[in-house]
Amino acid sequence: MEIENRIHNGWLEYNQTSENFQNSFKPIFDKYQYILKHKEYRVSLVHFLRFYDDAPWEIYQLEGPTELFGDVERFKTKEEAIKRVEELYGSI
Repeated sequence: MEIENRIHNGWLEYNQTSENFQNSFKPIFDKYQYILKHKEYRVSLVHFLRFYDDAPWEIYQLEGPTELFGDVERFKTKEEAIKRVEELYGSI
């Protein structure tokens, strides 16, 4: 499995807002989005800074010829999320 780190589009959009907006609202996403790649599959891993305190790490499938899992899955740690994606990739 290959992991690509890129700056999350939500983070970029937040940083393009006015200083007044940034002083009033905190960003929702952490700076980076991780794309976990295996064969023709791509799964996104993001860290939420708000809303999901009990499980702030989220995965969802971006690409692939078949569905690996439904909707999204959330985890307490980045390590737990990566382990789950490894399990999913091991099943294909």
